[in-house]
Amino acid sequence: MATPWEARMPHRFVLESADPDVAYEAIRAAYRTARIAASGPHRRIRVAQQVLGATELHRVSFPLYFHATAPPLGMLVVGRVRAGTMTYRDHRRSDRYVTGDLYLLGDPGCEYDTAVYAVDAAFARIDYRLINQIAEAESGTPVRFTGSRPISAALGRRWSHTFDFARRNAGTAAGAPLLADSVSRVLAAAALSAFPSNVLVDPTIEDRHDAHPAALRRAIAYIESGAHLTISLADIADAAHVSMRALRLAFRRHLDTTPVAYLRRVRLAHAHRDLFHAAPGTVGVAEIAARWGFAGLGRFTDRYHAAYGCTPGHTLHRR
Repeated sequence: MATPWEARMPHRFVLESADPDVAYEAIRAAYRTARIAASGPHRRIRVAQQVLGATELHRVSFPLYFHATAPPLGMLVVGRVRAGTMTYRDHRRSDRYVTGDLYLLGDPGCEYDTAVYAVDAAFARIDYRLINQIAEAESGTPVRFTGSRPISAALGRRWSHTFDFARRNAGTAAGAPLLADSVSRVLAAAALSAFPSNVLVDPTIEDRHDAHPAALRRAIAYIESGAHLTISLADIADAAHVSMRALRLAFRRHLDTTPVAYLRRVRLAHAHRDLFHAAPGTVGVAEIAARWGFAGLGRFTDRYHAAYGCTPGHTLHRR
């Protein structure tokens, strides 16, 4: 018989229980904890999870004290403590987080201990392969985060806004692969911007030499033929036979834009085509926007109006 956790939906799961055995089983399955020691009254525990491609969004409420030992995380974890207190300790560091704190658990190879005290927390777990792609770690050296707290309060707020944006659009993105991939990448980029790491940002001399028009043409051809796929910056750079930094420089130098912005422009054109050719009453604007990777109907409408001088609804219902 499947346990409550094993029987979860593929994109979204919510468990609420005052039964400690059921709750601890869910915690062990979700977070691979090896041992749990709890105390205090057993109030209702809540665990919610949404899956967006290479990213998971979590919201947990543990209204009790418990201590857990767990194997390596295997993923980057970035979140905020909404209420309560939590501690984290591995062989390198020990941290304590309280209400309002943002935190990053960034060593995927370390066993760790954690303790929570009536905590309510929301966090993302992001595949490190995606982090490395976004960070342009092309030398084979993995990204290494050098701090567990945001570089600045402003960058911390930006992460929080990005995470909230992802949660608001998770339901729509779950059934739209391009949108799920886009949201995952935005979250990974926000984490890299907000927390200190060993990421190299500036292009090298070789990158500057490789940012030539021929590479740009190869990249554009790849984007225009594969806009319907969940392609990454690394995929575009491979197709152009240059590094990701050189790719970005080529787009900035010759088109005054970025590869991601150019991809978004091409997908917007596809959305325009679908709206124009759709039979009335068969599809909605939100569905077409999600199909082409656009989260948030208001933002999509603004971009569409800027490009085509009318609203997407006007194009869809023009007949």
